[in-house]
Amino acid sequence: MTVWPYADTGIMSEEILEEVVTMNYRATGREKPVVFSWQGDEPLRCGPDFFKTAVKLQRKHIKDKRIVNTIVTKCEGLNEEWANFFYENNFLVGLLADGRKSFAEPALAEFDVAAPFKRLKPAAEFLKKRGVHINVIACIDQRNVNSPITVYNCMKEMSDYLQFHSVGKGHHAVSAEAYGEFLSRILTEWYKNDENKVYVQFIEALLSNYKGCHSGFCIFDTACGQNPVVDYEGDVYLCTRCREKGEAYIGNIMNLDLNDLLGITAEKGKCKISDLPTGCMQCKYFKVCYGGCPLNRVENMFTGIKENALCRSYKRLFTAFDDILRVTVADYISYLR
Repeated sequence: MTVWPYADTGIMSEEILEEVVTMNYRATGREKPVVFSWQGDEPLRCGPDFFKTAVKLQRKHIKDKRIVNTIVTKCEGLNEEWANFFYENNFLVGLLADGRKSFAEPALAEFDVAAPFKRLKPAAEFLKKRGVHINVIACIDQRNVNSPITVYNCMKEMSDYLQFHSVGKGHHAVSAEAYGEFLSRILTEWYKNDENKVYVQFIEALLSNYKGCHSGFCIFDTACGQNPVVDYEGDVYLCTRCREKGEAYIGNIMNLDLNDLLGITAEKGKCKISDLPTGCMQCKYFKVCYGGCPLNRVENMFTGIKENALCRSYKRLFTAFDDILRVTVADYISYLR
Protein backbone atom coordinates (compact mmCIF):
# COMPACT_ATOMS: atom_id res chain seq x y z
CA MET A 1 0.00 0.00 0.00
CA THR A 2 1.22 3.48 -0.87
CA VAL A 3 0.79 6.15 1.79
CA TRP A 4 0.85 9.93 1.26
CA PRO A 5 1.15 11.09 4.87
CA TYR A 6 1.80 14.78 4.18
CA ALA A 7 0.30 17.69 2.27
CA ASP A 8 0.64 21.45 2.66
CA THR A 9 -2.72 21.37 4.44
CA GLY A 10 -1.88 18.74 7.04
CA ILE A 11 -0.25 15.54 8.29
CA MET A 12 -1.95 12.16 8.67
CA SER A 13 -3.43 11.66 12.14
CA GLU A 14 -2.40 8.74 14.33
CA GLU A 15 -5.96 7.38 14.14
CA ILE A 16 -5.84 7.19 10.34
CA LEU A 17 -2.26 5.91 10.44
CA GLU A 18 -3.26 3.00 12.67
CA GLU A 19 -6.15 2.13 10.36
CA VAL A 20 -3.75 2.17 7.40
CA VAL A 21 -1.46 -0.26 9.20
CA THR A 22 -4.20 -2.69 10.16
CA MET A 23 -5.99 -2.53 6.80
CA ASN A 24 -2.78 -3.09 4.86
CA TYR A 25 -1.95 -6.07 7.04
CA ARG A 26 -5.38 -7.64 6.55
CA ALA A 27 -5.35 -6.98 2.79
CA THR A 28 -1.95 -8.61 2.24
CA GLY A 29 -1.82 -12.22 1.08
CA ARG A 30 -0.71 -14.90 3.50
CA GLU A 31 2.73 -15.52 1.98
CA LYS A 32 3.52 -11.92 1.08
CA PRO A 33 5.32 -9.19 3.09
CA VAL A 34 3.30 -6.17 4.23
CA VAL A 35 4.65 -3.28 2.17
CA PHE A 36 4.33 0.39 3.08
CA SER A 37 5.49 2.78 0.36
CA TRP A 38 5.71 6.32 1.77
CA GLN A 39 5.41 8.91 -1.01
CA GLY A 40 3.66 12.13 -2.01
CA ASP A 41 4.63 15.69 -1.17
CA GLU A 42 7.97 15.36 0.63
CA PRO A 43 7.16 12.76 3.36
CA LEU A 44 10.14 13.82 5.48
CA ARG A 45 8.15 16.94 6.35
CA CYS A 46 6.08 14.73 8.66
CA GLY A 47 9.11 14.57 10.94
CA PRO A 48 10.89 11.54 12.45
CA ASP A 49 8.35 11.18 15.27
CA PHE A 50 5.56 10.43 12.79
CA PHE A 51 7.52 7.55 11.28
CA LYS A 52 8.61 6.28 14.68
CA THR A 53 4.91 6.04 15.53
CA ALA A 54 4.25 4.27 12.21
CA VAL A 55 6.91 1.64 12.94
CA LYS A 56 5.59 1.21 16.49
CA LEU A 57 2.07 0.59 15.14
CA GLN A 58 3.40 -1.85 12.55
CA ARG A 59 5.12 -3.89 15.24
CA LYS A 60 2.02 -3.75 17.41
CA HIS A 61 -0.34 -5.11 14.76
CA ILE A 62 1.87 -7.23 12.47
CA LYS A 63 3.38 -10.22 14.24
CA ASP A 64 3.40 -13.01 11.65
CA LYS A 65 4.56 -11.32 8.43
CA ARG A 66 7.62 -9.51 7.21
CA ILE A 67 7.27 -5.71 7.13
CA VAL A 68 8.80 -3.70 4.27
CA ASN A 69 9.07 0.09 4.34
CA THR A 70 10.13 2.20 1.36
CA ILE A 71 10.17 5.97 1.14
CA VAL A 72 10.61 8.38 -1.80
CA THR A 73 12.24 11.70 -0.94
CA LYS A 74 14.06 14.70 -2.36
CA CYS A 75 16.02 14.67 0.92
CA GLU A 76 14.56 17.87 2.41
CA GLY A 77 15.78 18.05 6.00
CA LEU A 78 17.82 14.87 5.79
CA ASN A 79 20.11 14.58 8.81
CA GLU A 80 21.81 12.11 11.17
CA GLU A 81 18.55 11.32 12.99
CA TRP A 82 16.82 10.37 9.73
CA ALA A 83 19.77 8.27 8.58
CA ASN A 84 19.91 6.37 11.87
CA PHE A 85 16.16 5.80 11.77
CA PHE A 86 16.24 4.46 8.21
CA TYR A 87 19.13 2.13 9.05
CA GLU A 88 17.68 0.85 12.32
CA ASN A 89 14.31 0.14 10.70
CA ASN A 90 15.61 -1.17 7.37
CA PHE A 91 13.93 1.44 5.16
CA LEU A 92 14.68 1.42 1.43
CA VAL A 93 15.13 5.09 0.53
CA GLY A 94 14.31 6.23 -2.99
CA LEU A 95 16.13 9.42 -3.96
CA LEU A 96 14.06 11.43 -6.44
CA ALA A 97 15.98 13.42 -9.05
CA ASP A 98 13.39 15.82 -10.44
CA GLY A 99 14.82 18.76 -12.37
CA ARG A 100 11.40 20.42 -12.53
CA LYS A 101 11.50 21.05 -8.80
CA SER A 102 15.21 21.75 -8.55
CA PHE A 103 15.42 24.52 -11.11
CA ALA A 104 13.35 27.56 -12.02
CA GLU A 105 12.42 26.18 -15.45
CA PRO A 106 15.69 27.06 -17.23
CA ALA A 107 15.91 27.16 -21.00
CA LEU A 108 16.92 23.89 -22.64
CA ALA A 109 20.30 25.26 -23.71
CA GLU A 110 21.12 26.19 -20.11
CA PHE A 111 20.04 22.98 -18.43
CA ASP A 112 22.77 20.78 -16.93
CA VAL A 113 21.52 17.22 -17.31
CA ALA A 114 23.73 15.99 -14.48
CA ALA A 115 22.79 18.77 -12.04
CA PRO A 116 19.82 17.07 -10.28
CA PHE A 117 21.98 14.01 -9.64
CA LYS A 118 24.91 16.10 -8.41
CA ARG A 119 22.56 17.64 -5.85
CA LEU A 120 21.47 14.20 -4.65
CA LYS A 121 24.89 12.56 -4.62
CA PRO A 122 26.01 13.93 -1.21
CA ALA A 123 22.76 12.61 0.30
CA ALA A 124 23.32 9.24 -1.36
CA GLU A 125 26.86 9.00 0.02
CA PHE A 126 25.68 10.19 3.44
CA LEU A 127 23.04 7.46 3.61
CA LYS A 128 25.21 4.68 2.21
CA LYS A 129 27.99 5.38 4.72
CA ARG A 130 25.42 4.78 7.44
CA GLY A 131 24.31 1.48 5.95
CA VAL A 132 21.03 2.69 4.43
CA HIS A 133 19.84 0.97 1.25
CA ILE A 134 18.95 3.41 -1.53
CA ASN A 135 17.63 3.50 -5.07
CA VAL A 136 17.54 6.40 -7.52
CA ILE A 137 14.47 7.62 -9.40
CA ALA A 138 14.81 9.95 -12.39
CA CYS A 139 12.09 12.09 -13.95
CA ILE A 140 12.65 12.16 -17.70
CA ASP A 141 11.54 15.29 -19.52
CA GLN A 142 12.33 17.27 -22.65
CA ARG A 143 15.58 18.56 -21.16
CA ASN A 144 17.27 15.23 -20.39
CA VAL A 145 15.54 12.76 -22.74
CA ASN A 146 18.28 13.18 -25.36
CA SER A 147 21.03 12.30 -22.86
CA PRO A 148 20.17 8.76 -21.74
CA ILE A 149 23.73 7.57 -21.13
CA THR A 150 24.60 10.65 -19.06
CA VAL A 151 21.47 10.15 -16.96
CA TYR A 152 22.13 6.42 -16.59
CA ASN A 153 25.77 6.86 -15.58
CA CYS A 154 24.91 9.60 -13.06
CA MET A 155 22.36 7.29 -11.47
CA LYS A 156 24.76 4.33 -11.37
CA GLU A 157 27.25 6.41 -9.43
CA MET A 158 24.74 6.50 -6.58
CA SER A 159 22.98 3.12 -6.71
CA ASP A 160 22.59 -0.13 -8.64
CA TYR A 161 18.77 0.03 -8.37
CA LEU A 162 17.29 2.49 -10.88
CA GLN A 163 13.82 3.72 -11.87
CA PHE A 164 12.67 6.05 -14.63
CA HIS A 165 9.44 8.07 -14.94
CA SER A 166 8.39 10.13 -17.94
CA VAL A 167 6.97 13.64 -17.59
CA GLY A 168 3.82 13.60 -19.70
CA LYS A 169 2.49 17.10 -19.15
CA GLY A 170 3.65 20.67 -18.65
CA HIS A 171 6.27 22.83 -20.31
CA HIS A 172 8.91 20.10 -20.43
CA ALA A 173 6.68 17.12 -21.36
CA VAL A 174 8.55 14.44 -23.28
CA SER A 175 7.37 13.10 -26.64
CA ALA A 176 6.55 9.42 -27.11
CA GLU A 177 9.20 9.00 -29.80
CA ALA A 178 11.97 10.58 -27.73
CA TYR A 179 11.06 8.60 -24.61
CA GLY A 180 11.03 5.33 -26.57
CA GLU A 181 14.50 6.08 -27.91
CA PHE A 182 15.66 7.01 -24.39
CA LEU A 183 14.48 3.69 -22.92
CA SER A 184 15.91 1.70 -25.81
CA ARG A 185 19.36 3.22 -25.37
CA ILE A 186 19.22 2.55 -21.61
CA LEU A 187 18.33 -1.07 -22.39
CA THR A 188 21.22 -1.43 -24.84
CA GLU A 189 23.72 0.12 -22.41
CA TRP A 190 22.49 -2.11 -19.58
CA TYR A 191 22.72 -5.23 -21.75
CA LYS A 192 26.25 -4.43 -22.91
CA ASN A 193 27.74 -3.48 -19.55
CA ASP A 194 25.47 -4.06 -16.57
CA GLU A 195 23.33 -7.19 -17.02
CA ASN A 196 23.06 -8.99 -13.65
CA LYS A 197 24.84 -6.06 -11.99
CA VAL A 198 22.34 -3.18 -12.14
CA TYR A 199 18.59 -3.50 -11.49
CA VAL A 200 16.54 -1.31 -13.83
CA GLN A 201 12.86 -1.46 -12.95
CA PHE A 202 11.34 -1.31 -16.43
CA ILE A 203 13.81 -3.88 -17.79
CA GLU A 204 13.16 -6.37 -15.00
CA ALA A 205 9.39 -5.89 -15.40
CA LEU A 206 9.54 -6.57 -19.13
CA LEU A 207 11.75 -9.61 -18.65
CA SER A 208 9.14 -10.99 -16.26
CA ASN A 209 6.37 -10.39 -18.79
CA TYR A 210 8.42 -11.96 -21.57
CA LYS A 211 8.67 -15.06 -19.38
CA GLY A 212 4.93 -15.04 -18.73
CA CYS A 213 5.41 -14.12 -15.06
CA HIS A 214 3.81 -11.42 -12.91
CA SER A 215 5.93 -8.29 -13.32
CA GLY A 216 4.75 -6.35 -10.26
CA PHE A 217 5.17 -3.11 -12.23
CA CYS A 218 1.70 -1.58 -12.58
CA ILE A 219 2.27 0.03 -16.00
CA PHE A 220 2.97 -3.37 -17.58
CA ASP A 221 0.74 -5.45 -15.30
CA THR A 222 -2.51 -7.21 -16.19
CA ALA A 223 -4.71 -5.02 -13.97
CA CYS A 224 -4.66 -1.75 -12.07
CA GLY A 225 -5.10 -1.34 -8.34
CA GLN A 226 -2.37 -3.69 -7.12
CA ASN A 227 -1.08 -0.89 -4.90
CA PRO A 228 -3.81 1.56 -3.80
CA VAL A 229 -2.79 4.88 -2.27
CA VAL A 230 -4.07 6.45 0.95
CA ASP A 231 -3.62 10.20 1.44
CA TYR A 232 -3.20 12.12 4.69
CA GLU A 233 -6.97 12.47 5.16
CA GLY A 234 -7.54 8.73 4.70
CA ASP A 235 -8.94 8.99 1.17
CA VAL A 236 -8.13 5.91 -0.90
CA TYR A 237 -7.49 5.94 -4.64
CA LEU A 238 -6.68 3.19 -7.12
CA CYS A 239 -3.06 4.31 -7.47
CA THR A 240 -0.68 7.25 -7.03
CA ARG A 241 -1.43 8.75 -10.45
CA CYS A 242 -5.17 8.52 -9.76
CA ARG A 243 -4.63 10.42 -6.52
CA GLU A 244 -2.72 13.13 -8.41
CA LYS A 245 -5.55 13.46 -10.92
CA GLY A 246 -8.40 13.01 -8.42
CA GLU A 247 -9.71 9.94 -10.31
CA ALA A 248 -10.72 6.37 -9.34
CA TYR A 249 -11.68 7.31 -5.78
CA ILE A 250 -12.49 4.25 -3.66
CA GLY A 251 -13.58 5.79 -0.35
CA ASN A 252 -12.21 6.87 3.00
CA ILE A 253 -10.27 4.22 4.87
CA MET A 254 -12.09 5.06 8.11
CA ASN A 255 -15.38 4.02 6.47
CA LEU A 256 -14.21 1.09 4.34
CA ASP A 257 -14.19 -2.52 5.43
CA LEU A 258 -11.73 -4.98 3.94
CA ASN A 259 -14.21 -6.48 1.47
CA ASP A 260 -15.11 -3.01 0.19
CA LEU A 261 -11.47 -2.12 -0.31
CA LEU A 262 -10.59 -5.34 -2.13
CA GLY A 263 -13.83 -5.52 -4.11
CA ILE A 264 -13.91 -1.94 -5.36
CA THR A 265 -10.21 -1.97 -6.14
CA ALA A 266 -10.51 -5.18 -8.15
CA GLU A 267 -13.56 -3.90 -10.05
CA LYS A 268 -11.98 -0.59 -10.96
CA GLY A 269 -8.72 -2.33 -11.84
CA LYS A 270 -10.39 -4.36 -14.60
CA CYS A 271 -10.65 -1.23 -16.75
CA LYS A 272 -7.02 -1.62 -17.76
CA ILE A 273 -7.89 -4.37 -20.22
CA SER A 274 -11.67 -4.14 -20.58
CA ASP A 275 -11.47 -0.62 -22.04
CA LEU A 276 -8.73 -1.41 -24.58
CA PRO A 277 -9.47 -0.98 -28.30
CA THR A 278 -9.42 -4.05 -30.56
CA GLY A 279 -6.19 -2.96 -32.23
CA CYS A 280 -4.40 -2.95 -28.90
CA MET A 281 -5.74 -6.39 -27.93
CA GLN A 282 -4.52 -7.80 -31.25
CA CYS A 283 -1.06 -6.20 -31.04
CA LYS A 284 1.79 -8.71 -30.89
CA TYR A 285 3.10 -6.90 -27.83
CA PHE A 286 -0.14 -7.07 -25.87
CA LYS A 287 1.15 -9.65 -23.38
CA VAL A 288 4.17 -7.51 -22.67
CA CYS A 289 2.55 -4.15 -21.88
CA TYR A 290 -1.17 -4.99 -21.44
CA GLY A 291 -2.04 -1.57 -22.82
CA GLY A 292 0.15 0.44 -20.46
CA CYS A 293 -1.29 2.87 -17.93
CA PRO A 294 -4.96 3.77 -18.64
CA LEU A 295 -4.28 7.36 -17.56
CA ASN A 296 -2.00 7.72 -20.59
CA ARG A 297 -4.83 6.97 -23.00
CA VAL A 298 -6.03 9.84 -25.15
CA GLU A 299 -8.79 9.97 -27.71
CA ASN A 300 -7.77 9.96 -31.35
CA MET A 301 -9.49 12.99 -32.88
CA PHE A 302 -10.06 11.16 -36.18
CA THR A 303 -11.23 7.73 -34.98
CA GLY A 304 -12.60 8.57 -31.52
CA ILE A 305 -10.68 5.56 -30.16
CA LYS A 306 -8.63 6.01 -27.01
CA GLU A 307 -4.98 5.12 -27.58
CA ASN A 308 -2.03 5.10 -25.22
CA ALA A 309 0.00 8.26 -25.76
CA LEU A 310 3.19 6.28 -25.09
CA CYS A 311 2.37 3.42 -27.46
CA ARG A 312 5.14 4.43 -29.87
CA SER A 313 7.58 4.60 -26.93
CA TYR A 314 6.74 1.07 -25.90
CA LYS A 315 6.91 -0.37 -29.42
CA ARG A 316 10.33 1.18 -29.92
CA LEU A 317 11.47 -0.37 -26.63
CA PHE A 318 9.93 -3.78 -27.38
CA THR A 319 11.62 -3.83 -30.78
CA ALA A 320 14.94 -3.30 -29.02
CA PHE A 321 14.07 -6.19 -26.70
CA ASP A 322 13.35 -8.35 -29.73
CA ASP A 323 16.77 -7.50 -31.14
CA ILE A 324 18.51 -8.37 -27.89
CA LEU A 325 16.59 -11.60 -27.32
CA ARG A 326 16.80 -12.37 -31.05
CA VAL A 327 13.23 -13.61 -31.02
CA THR A 328 9.83 -11.96 -31.24
CA VAL A 329 7.67 -11.64 -28.16
CA ALA A 330 5.03 -13.94 -29.62
CA ASP A 331 7.62 -16.62 -30.38
CA TYR A 332 9.14 -16.28 -26.93
CA ILE A 333 5.80 -16.66 -25.14
CA SER A 334 4.88 -19.64 -27.37
CA TYR A 335 8.22 -21.28 -26.58
CA LEU A 336 7.60 -20.91 -22.83
CA ARG A 337 4.21 -22.57 -23.17
